[in-house]
Amino acid sequence: MITFRNATTKDIDDIVALEHDCFPDPWSATSFKSSLDNPFCEVIVAETQEETTIIVAYAVMLHMYEQGEIAKVAVAPAYHRQGIATEIVNWLIKIANHEDVETIFLDVRESNEAARKLYERVGFVQYDTTEGFYKNPPEASVKMRYDIGEPQC
Repeated sequence: MITFRNATTKDIDDIVALEHDCFPDPWSATSFKSSLDNPFCEVIVAETQEETTIIVAYAVMLHMYEQGEIAKVAVAPAYHRQGIATEIVNWLIKIANHEDVETIFLDVRESNEAARKLYERVGFVQYDTTEGFYKNPPEASVKMRYDIGEPQC
C-alpha cells in the first residue's frame, strides 16, 4: 500500500538517495532542505506501508500567486508503472488548486517520453521547447503547462 504525505527534514536522506537513483544531475540535500523551509514550496513523498516504511517517490512544487512550477517528480525504478507518478502529480494539482494557482508549469527532458505521456494524460500540454536547458547530459527541455481554471473546491 502506498500513502502520500508532506515531507519533513527527517526524509531528506531518503529523498536524496532516491534523487541520485533517478537523475544524472541530482539536487543536493541543501536544495531539498531549502525547499522544505520555503513557505511557497510543497515537498510530497509517497511511501510503502509494508514490512518497513520506504519512501518510493517524491515531488517538489513551487507556487506563488497564480503560478506553480513542478520542479521534481521521481519514482524509484522498482515502483515504475504502478500509477504512483500520476497520483503524486494529481496530489500537486489539488494543492495548487487549494493555493489558488491558476497555471502549473514544468520542464521535462525531450527524451523522457514516459514522463511526457504521463503529464499529457493528466492534462498538461506542451507549449514550447528550450534547447540546451539540461546540462548533464545536454538536452532540450519540453515546456508544459496545466491550466487549472475555476477552483474545484
